[in-house]
Amino acid sequence: MNFDGASRGNPGMAGIGGSLRNQHGEILHIYYRALGESTNNEMEFAALEHGLRIVKSLRLCNIILEGDSSLVISTAQKMQRGTKANKATKHWRLAKVTENIAELMAGMKGLVFHAVRRQANGLADYLENCGVDSQDRGWDNCWEEVDCRT
Repeated sequence: MNFDGASRGNPGMAGIGGSLRNQHGEILHIYYRALGESTNNEMEFAALEHGLRIVKSLRLCNIILEGDSSLVISTAQKMQRGTKANKATKHWRLAKVTENIAELMAGMKGLVFHAVRRQANGLADYLENCGVDSQDRGWDNCWEEVDCRT
């Protein structure tokens, strides 16, 4: 799973995006969504949270999660090692989303977090920009349900 979040301004108009692929690199699910006005870091965490909700709903395990925010990746890894969500980050604006992520991660097996460079996170970066640009709508769908001919 690749995920990304953005804010035009900090805070500013914000959105999230991400994709899930199988072991062959085929896209299983993509999402993007506008989330009003927020900060970059809040959106990076929100993108991970939304992606984890999808992973959980699809009952997937052994997932590699890649994002270009070293803050998000290191915080998630701390929580995996047992650090409580309220201790994993000190910023009050991130408290609720880190709690949500910790709850989602608690029931999942085989999560591996990797920090990647922005260039390696291209699709998620594109999708989060779609989220920022679509301030009145979003998209969240399994790829098999999408008719690409229209």
